[in-house]
Amino acid sequence: MNNGLLQQPSALMLLPCRPILTSVALNANFVSWKSRTKYTIAPVKMRKSGGRDHTGRIRVHGIGGGHKQRYRMIDFLRFRPEETKSGPFEEKVIQVRYDPCRSADIALVAGGSRKRWIIATENMQAGDTILNSNHIGRMAVAAREGDAHPLGALPVGTLINNVESEPGRGAQYIRAAEGGKSASFPRDVWCATAEGEWHSHYPAAL
Repeated sequence: MNNGLLQQPSALMLLPCRPILTSVALNANFVSWKSRTKYTIAPVKMRKSGGRDHTGRIRVHGIGGGHKQRYRMIDFLRFRPEETKSGPFEEKVIQVRYDPCRSADIALVAGGSRKRWIIATENMQAGDTILNSNHIGRMAVAAREGDAHPLGALPVGTLINNVESEPGRGAQYIRAAEGGKSASFPRDVWCATAEGEWHSHYPAAL
């Protein structure tokens, strides 16, 4: 998975704190949690800037302190079948927990030979089975909460969240699945919005 985020600089240049020092550089050779390209379910250490830029100067005041947080990589692309199998597949919810980096809870799901973190819905519990599908049939599916289907496969009035702007891009809209953060499926599969249009093949989670 490629997050497409910038890496941190290799050294931080700070202003001299005494007249004797003309310049000082702190070695900062570390792998930022934002620049990781290999997916992992293990919590990743976060190194915050404290409101400082790459030169060490405070650019945003009032930032700093707080409890240390660890980042958990969320897979927003729900339909991600394994190479050996194609088509719809099921996953089992192993754990639902609080995430300090977002307002919604996250769920650890397992299917096949892999595990991943996804956004948990309001009533999702450990032991539930969720379905991920990209098939659009002639009849609307009887989807359960937590399943992922294309918009064209859902009945009218279905509450949805985690909607993609383009097929295969990953969820970008309505990503806080708790606290009433949801949308109602429109009457037509084409829905004009400020961001563009939602096509019937755009996946969404319930």
